[in-house]
Amino acid sequence: MPPLTLESIALRKAQVKADIQEKNKQMSSLLHDVFAPAAPVASRAGNLARQLNTGMAMFDGFMLGLRVVRRMRNVFKRK
Repeated sequence: MPPLTLESIALRKAQVKADIQEKNKQMSSLLHDVFAPAAPVASRAGNLARQLNTGMAMFDGFMLGLRVVRRMRNVFKRK
């Protein structure tokens, strides 16, 4: 292993900083793609399908939350 010098530490710090900035750009791009608003639907059938899908996802989330709350009550139920 080569001896550590101030120059080698400064060089490594610059490399790590550049890597972090690159990863930050990649993450920002991915987050923008994931959370970008959905493209508008041209047809009524597509709009109805999207609304139905959103409604079912909300209902499913509600039912999952209800099940979790019930199980947590059972876990912490006093006997």
